[in-house]
Amino acid sequence: DCGHVNQLTAVRTPPTIVRFVTPRRALITVQGYKSTRLQNTTSCVVALSPVDGVERVNSVTNLESERGRNLPVTFESALTPGLSLADLAVEKGFGSGERAWNGFLSNITGEVADNTPLHFVIDVTLSRGTSQEEFLANLRTQGVFVTSSSSPLGVPDEGHQYYRKLGATDLVVVYPENRPNGRPRRD
Repeated sequence: DCGHVNQLTAVRTPPTIVRFVTPRRALITVQGYKSTRLQNTTSCVVALSPVDGVERVNSVTNLESERGRNLPVTFESALTPGLSLADLAVEKGFGSGERAWNGFLSNITGEVADNTPLHFVIDVTLSRGTSQEEFLANLRTQGVFVTSSSSPLGVPDEGHQYYRKLGATDLVVVYPENRPNGRPRRD
């Protein structure tokens, strides 16, 4: 798996951080994952459910939580994981199946040790006319992030999905243009 929820040590799921870079662009940080051993023969997929007000998902980045550095894992937008994970989400009660999810397939160029703490950063562009408040409300009610091990073509492995309903955790929101001291607001 790209990242699984560390259920043995997680007493409480860490907050999701939403940092507005501009009024129409946000970085969503989903924390609280640990890696399995990853190597260049491993494949994994991630996806974000459709969220009203999101025009597009630009990228997904995987970072080592303790050092804040990029892992040797890059994600490319791909149709297969978005369609497959949307179908699996319906079975798990996380979606309606009406729209494909925003899926990404990994390219692993190095090794990652087992149990490395990691997090994902999802870069999104908001649709014109969507306020930041509308986006946050929609993210709380519609936002689900999923990780899964997969085939090299992006087909998720059966039973290896980890779903995170983003509205089930605290949201820490950072508005850099309104808060020069950079202090986040917890919503």
